[in-house]
Amino acid sequence: MNSLASANGPSITLNSPRDSWTRAPAALGARPAVTHLRRRLRELGVVRMPRRPNVTTRRNPVGLTVRQIEILGLLAQGLSNAEIAERLVVSTRTIDHHVAAVFQRLDVHSRRDAAAMFDSLGLAD
Repeated sequence: MNSLASANGPSITLNSPRDSWTRAPAALGARPAVTHLRRRLRELGVVRMPRRPNVTTRRNPVGLTVRQIEILGLLAQGLSNAEIAERLVVSTRTIDHHVAAVFQRLDVHSRRDAAAMFDSLGLAD
């Protein structure tokens, strides 16, 4: 994790490379520059650029999506990936990807650590 602070005070923690593109510019007051950069890149033919996370993801203290929070909650209950997949009616492989993304976002390496983060962040609500 990296931290950034703007000249006038607020600091943010960057949990992933995506954060540097999405959260840092807004926190540092550079939204117009990012808008200009996106426009210029499109003019140059770049078609795939990261989008900003939606509002619920931005409000989450660690940047988890609603689906990732749901999966983390089930993981915290002790369910396996196969059980989570069955409950959510998706493939086990999809859950594998979600769990990996959650682990990366939380900077944890085990289900137990992820479950502890779920409790400590108060996401059980």
